[in-house]
Amino acid sequence: MHLTHSPRVALVTGAGRGIGKAIAERLASHGHTVLCVSKSDTCVQVANDILAKGQKAKAFQVDVSDAAAVAKACEQINAEFGAVEILVNNAGITRDKLVMAMSEQEWNDVLSTNLSSA
Repeated sequence: MHLTHSPRVALVTGAGRGIGKAIAERLASHGHTVLCVSKSDTCVQVANDILAKGQKAKAFQVDVSDAAAVAKACEQINAEFGAVEILVNNAGITRDKLVMAMSEQEWNDVLSTNLSSA
């Protein structure tokens, strides 16, 4: 990835681990301020690791399937950082079973996170 433009505010969902964490770290290494979003508190450690390298980051523990929680986080982000210029919608979940074996709640959780999340 070659990112040579001016530093921007980047928001990465699912930044607590895996691909999202790698994306957040890479964006930060190129001078961007990275807002690490995750349902779990793992995003806090990712943001702290980025900060420890002298780069810019902040964690937001948010369930992206909860519209009210997303709206509240967006208000806070806009107040503190202004416009988000890079958005990486990386959050996603699975329920390691066939769709026909999922409960209604499991199915709704997958759809809410993977399709409806804000």
